[in-house]
Amino acid sequence: MVNTKTKAKMSRINIRLSSLLNDWLDEQADLTGVPKSTICHLAIMNYFQQQQVVGVMGDLAKKMDLEKSKNISNIEE
Repeated sequence: MVNTKTKAKMSRINIRLSSLLNDWLDEQADLTGVPKSTICHLAIMNYFQQQQVVGVMGDLAKKMDLEKSKNISNIEE
């Protein structure tokens, strides 16, 4: 049963694809039984999550560099 209170609001978009991508998407939909729109949604969600991780990793790297600099300064004193 779907909980309508937590169901995300969805938006509709239109995109243009090359014949190559559209043919591949058709094949994937036929092979998996998953609608093309769902495959696109999953691909965009995957990209979104990757970008979030990249941002977090960049922040983490900056914090690690800052800590390394602090440690080096403490050793030199």
